Amino acid sequence: MAILELREKLDNNSISKKELFDKYVQEIIDTDLGKVMDKLFDFGNRYARESTWKDFALVKFCLFSMGLAAGTQIPEKHKKKAIKTAACVFAATYIPLMTKVFRLAFRRA
Repeated sequence: MAILELREKLDNNSISKKELFDKYVQEIIDTDLGKVMDKLFDFGNRYARESTWKDFALVKFCLFSMGLAAGTQIPEKHKKKAIKTAACVFAATYIPLMTKVFRLAFRRA
């Protein structure tokens, strides 16, 4: 539904402000978010093609530092849950990465 049509319905009191907002947000998501995400993924691919292992090492150090800084802000009562979550995410990402590393290492050897 076009935004102008939604606005007319609001003016005629045939739609609530909440319904208008929800439909407006959904229309933005449906039309623009896909394009934005495509552009971000394209940029990420271009960045990866033009980067070296040193660039990726810097990214990893940057993200690690951000994680440490965020970790210091976690209240004591939530630290165990945060550590368990971080361990799961680490395992879920490390295993596929290392699988690829070993596959490449043995292919070239």
